[in-house]
Amino acid sequence: MTTITFHPYAPGITGSEGNRLGSIDPRLSRTNYFDGQLLKASDLTRDQIYLDERLLELGQVLGSGIAQGLEVELVQNHLLQVKPGIAVAPSGRVLQLSGKTLEINLQDSGFIASLNKGLYRRFNRGLYAVALCYAEVVDGVSEAYPADLTSRREMQVSRYAEGVELALIPLNIALPHGDEISIRAALAQQFIGQGGHFSLPTDEAVPLGLIAIDNACPQWLDLGLVRRPLRRPNLSNALQLDLAAHYRELFADVLAARQTGGLQNNFAASSYFRLLPPFGPLPKGSIDPINGRQSYFPKDYEVAIAPVRRADLPSIIEESAHLAPMDMERDADADIMVLVPMSDQAFALRARQLEKPAQEQVPNKKLSLSNGLALRLFTQPPAHLIDTDTDAWKMIWAEAEPNELVYVRRPPRTAETNVSAVVLARGFDLPQKGPGADIINEQFKKLEAENKALNKKITELQASATATDAVSQQKFKELATALDEANSKASTLQGARDTAQSKLSEAETKLNTLKAEIEQLKKKQAELGSSATTGTANPASINKENERLQQQIKEHIDRYQTLEASLGQTRQELQQKINLAVSLQAERNNIQLKLTDAETRLKTPNMELEQLKQKLSALNSSAATGAADLASARKENEKLQLQINEYANRHQTLEASLGQTRQELQQKINLAASLQAERNDFQLKLTEANKAKTAAEIDTKSVQQKLSSITSETNSLIQELKQRTDLPVTLQTRLSGMEKTISVLGKGVLINKLPGGIS
Repeated sequence: MTTITFHPYAPGITGSEGNRLGSIDPRLSRTNYFDGQLLKASDLTRDQIYLDERLLELGQVLGSGIAQGLEVELVQNHLLQVKPGIAVAPSGRVLQLSGKTLEINLQDSGFIASLNKGLYRRFNRGLYAVALCYAEVVDGVSEAYPADLTSRREMQVSRYAEGVELALIPLNIALPHGDEISIRAALAQQFIGQGGHFSLPTDEAVPLGLIAIDNACPQWLDLGLVRRPLRRPNLSNALQLDLAAHYRELFADVLAARQTGGLQNNFAASSYFRLLPPFGPLPKGSIDPINGRQSYFPKDYEVAIAPVRRADLPSIIEESAHLAPMDMERDADADIMVLVPMSDQAFALRARQLEKPAQEQVPNKKLSLSNGLALRLFTQPPAHLIDTDTDAWKMIWAEAEPNELVYVRRPPRTAETNVSAVVLARGFDLPQKGPGADIINEQFKKLEAENKALNKKITELQASATATDAVSQQKFKELATALDEANSKASTLQGARDTAQSKLSEAETKLNTLKAEIEQLKKKQAELGSSATTGTANPASINKENERLQQQIKEHIDRYQTLEASLGQTRQELQQKINLAVSLQAERNNIQLKLTDAETRLKTPNMELEQLKQKLSALNSSAATGAADLASARKENEKLQLQINEYANRHQTLEASLGQTRQELQQKINLAASLQAERNDFQLKLTEANKAKTAAEIDTKSVQQKLSSITSETNSLIQELKQRTDLPVTLQTRLSGMEKTISVLGKGVLINKLPGGIS
């Protein structure tokens, strides 16, 4: 790998106006090839490192974990078997085990010692992570030719082969004492719970399982504590998914252990588990929907059971997968729904049997169940007998598969208001601390005060309506008696015409019938008012019956008015013959007006009472919602305060770390500046040396020319010596002078030679 350096004076990329557009990534570098370039091994190695780093970055985008296969199994307590598969390490490197199943004998100490150069001859007591690690081995060597005549030939590595190797990495977590199941359940709190994050000492390995060794012998193998599937980084519900995977593995081992020991599957979760995921399986023997009992969850938990379609189960689990885990020792209460998966046909049949009629549903009441098909379960027998759905639940429970039962934790808002929602986005910025909770408290108190005032006013109106109704009924009876007398007088005057008398008698008969029906309706209304006053009847049914009576009264009044018109026409015919009928008709009209006025005054209190009841119903609903919002706001405020404190601590830690990093950065900047100054000095010296080298080459050429001329002169002198015998002294003197000149010139070239040599 290349050494990552920091270049504070990198030029980067700038636009036409000098604005900085981007920066060159200093982490990766590649060779720029051009014609005539002298390539070395480091140049080609640089390109290999560049491609390797790019592939690692691509793997990091996918995440880390096991993509396929790599199942681990402990056979006969000493053979470790690993099946083929593929995984991605945290560094982004792909690790693939291909071919047949890998089998390792953990008690073969000689073979293990030979692989580790004799360092590990026996395993100490502790926890070990079974990890698949990246390995690089020599795959070939070749002879390297010497760089010069003084060097010797050497053998160099020509190829490397990449692969994987299986390793047991000791962890710094002590192996607790106790039985296997209790130890594994306790370790879940350290490896998964409380936001714990397990990681290996190297990022070039992937954990496949956790093995416990005591007395140099493997004791048990756990996969869910350290094994992670391939998933994207920073998944919001990663903790819940890891806890659920470990819970399913440990739950299956608990059932197997109890079956081996001859025990029934009727046990409490706290007997084996301390931390429960927000969803998971549960034993069928701990649930009894026929008698409405359960023994798996604590008694303070709100537990209900309901059938569900198999196709809807994944979406329900996905919604609960984002909720917090349940601590059996700390969490005082939780809302749990036990789901019985069924086929579409079976669900349609059982749902019709369990669905409650509309008239049995009470409005404005906080429901503790998630839907109309749910049945609440208790840790103790309930005070009342649940016999309405016994037959249906017997059939459902007989058809339920034990390995399909699952529980889910319900959101608090769903449990309180029976309303669920689809989450569109998660995460939020921390709001500023404000008086939100105080405002909700004030609004809630105002709603309670207004509710009390309305209840008081309704009581007063009901009492007033009861007294007014009695007076109105008495007055209505008196008017009806006077009307009967007037009709009797009119009948004695209808002897003139038989046809008119017949029509009048028929009209009077219908009128009397309507009066009787109105009288009965008024009596029913009086009874309803009395029931509402005493509170012996359901307000919803009273309102419904009151509306029906009002409608019937209106219909009878319309019929009454129709008959009145018919009777008026008959009286007009009789007016021509009977003068006394005029005064009787006037008196009858006066009585009718009084009767209408009495009915109107009777309707007014009832209408006011109905309006107040509707307003009270709305206030009750608003008060329930306000109470839920207040509780939610208080919990959210506490949660935000904890997060603020946590972020403040992290901010202080980061500030301290940032200050230290700034100091180190300043030191590196100073070091880089000094190195740059040294580099500039060296560049200047190198330039001067090059100039000196050029001058030395020029001097050497001139010396060579002088040497050639001296050689030619020497040759001529020798010839003269042969010819003249009287010049030996002169020749010897000139030769001595030339030797001194050559010696001086030779010493000047050596002096200008730079240390280390210049080619």
